[in-house]
Amino acid sequence: MKDVPEIRRSDALWHMHPVVFLDALNFVNTQCYCYKQGIVDSPCQSGRQDITKENFEVLSDQLGIEREVLRAIAVAETGDKIPFKQYVSGVKHATILYERHFMKRLSLVQGISPETVHDIESTEPNIIHSYDSSYRHGLDSEQYERLLRAREINYDAANMSCSWGKFQVMGEYYHHLYESTKELVDSQNYCALQHLQYFKVFLVEEKRMLQPMRDKDWLSIARKYNGTGQIGYDEKIKNAYDYLKDEW
Repeated sequence: MKDVPEIRRSDALWHMHPVVFLDALNFVNTQCYCYKQGIVDSPCQSGRQDITKENFEVLSDQLGIEREVLRAIAVAETGDKIPFKQYVSGVKHATILYERHFMKRLSLVQGISPETVHDIESTEPNIIHSYDSSYRHGLDSEQYERLLRAREINYDAANMSCSWGKFQVMGEYYHHLYESTKELVDSQNYCALQHLQYFKVFLVEEKRMLQPMRDKDWLSIARKYNGTGQIGYDEKIKNAYDYLKDEW
């Protein structure tokens, strides 16, 4: 201790009250939307990386739907894999798929002029375009690049034009759970449990598809979840369900 300099009376001392110090150690993570929504009793500090079997079982009890039916959607949409990518190295981002035909419609809704939309469709067809069943979305990295470009046109329309996370629910339905598309983006990028919550409100409030799921009416489920033009999606979720009944 001989090397510690002597404190002179004239020196100003910095002091933190012990209660303030403890509060600083126990800060509330404002990113934890599960805490804000009352789903958990205390905020997490990093967000969940994936949905557990137990999470599916809780949702199954809440909705009265077999757990395998719920999880079959995740298998069909993202292979039931961890639903995050690193589109930018070191930065966690929810898995997304950019839908250019949504961007065309939603840009007009957001007030972008038809002339501007037409010009972009002519010069950047991967960003804005009418629906085309033969269109191939391309690489994962291209989805993020298109999202960034679309945000330059209209931030909200761009966020609403992506499907997000484990269950690939379109951002257009954000209002069922979030106050803004920014909240949608922040929550989906932060925690997999928010993917489950967004999936839940999509099933209950947007599509009202609980009964077909209880009945295991695969064709009705497929049409409600993936559109009336779906081809083979009903078989895909049924096959996933059959697998999960044996391999939960």
